Amino acid sequence: MVLVVNIDGVGDDMLSIPIIGESRSPKVRIEPEIQLDFGNVFLDYEYERDIILWNDSPLKAKFIIIPQSEEQKVLGTYRTNIQKGEIAPQKHIEIKVFLKTKWHN
Repeated sequence: MVLVVNIDGVGDDMLSIPIIGESRSPKVRIEPEIQLDFGNVFLDYEYERDIILWNDSPLKAKFIIIPQSEEQKVLGTYRTNIQKGEIAPQKHIEIKVFLKTKWHN
């Protein structure tokens, strides 16, 4: 990409400046990697587990926990103590996940 300077009454393309850009985004690891296992649970009782988001990059990272859809709430609900935030470079954040199962006829 090039920035071109035109001067009215003098001429076009009087100066051109090349523009080079770079875009980077941090990689965030989630622990546990595959799934959050609550094991055997009782109906209508709330359980708690932790997930950890690791920011191993030199850049600040942002995250958002996507809200549960109404269709997913048939068998149970989940919530977190933090819905969105930032993770400083080379740091991590622990998020509590709460699960409550429901009886479905």
